[in-house]
Amino acid sequence: MKQQNPIIFSHWPLATRVQPPVHIFNLSDALAEFRTQLERDAGEPLQNIETSAALVLDDLCVFLGFGPALRAKVLGQPAATFVEQFAATTILIEEVQ
Repeated sequence: MKQQNPIIFSHWPLATRVQPPVHIFNLSDALAEFRTQLERDAGEPLQNIETSAALVLDDLCVFLGFGPALRAKVLGQPAATFVEQFAATTILIEEVQ
């Protein structure tokens, strides 16, 4: 029998939500702090920030203290390559200015 994952999406009606385990609350605090940092760095509210999901996931990995190996594992090879190329391009542009 296929095991179903619990539903914890906060935008679903209360009646359909599963009470998350205690560690999810700690994760929610960390994610809220990450969102605040993103908004501060971008100077925009979250809904106005336009960027690649790969860059956001990489930033989240850095925020959580993941090293290069774990970040590559989380991102997968194509996204990790994209992030590396983006960083190299950004550095090159900054050096030219």
